[in-house]
Amino acid sequence: MSHPIEHPCPKCGAVKGQSCLGARGHERKSFHRGRGSRRAFAAAFPRHLKSESPIEESLTAFILGWIDHHEVADVQVETQIPIGPYRADILITSAGRRLVVECDGAEYHNSPEAIERDKRRDRYCVTQGMAVMRFIGSEVHRDPRGCAAQIGLWIRAQRS
Repeated sequence: MSHPIEHPCPKCGAVKGQSCLGARGHERKSFHRGRGSRRAFAAAFPRHLKSESPIEESLTAFILGWIDHHEVADVQVETQIPIGPYRADILITSAGRRLVVECDGAEYHNSPEAIERDKRRDRYCVTQGMAVMRFIGSEVHRDPRGCAAQIGLWIRAQRS
């Protein structure tokens, strides 16, 4: 349960009058701990991974930071991987399951044709047994740790 806060929360951005996503004290700390520490995400983007946009680079770095922070083993993160006639921005493999993560910038994904093409790609991935998560650029810029934490929930679900 969330409670109104008196001072801005430096981690989730809630301001006076809003509710922090975690409660006060211990519950609030455990909420933010689940998203990973800022220090874990300070590492530079690995050179062996390719990216086509800053949002892909940022999200990949935060995913790797989340994996490192939570000490999760046997998770493979790849970028710009061909999947049939398409190419995945980020492909995560965990416990034999695959997750395609797409980073949609407004410049290339706002037209009706692009939306239709993205839906075809999603259907293709699902028919190949892969899960798909899409994040828009503003979402990644606003809260990259939160996006990585959502992907972390998928990783944890594959392990249980």
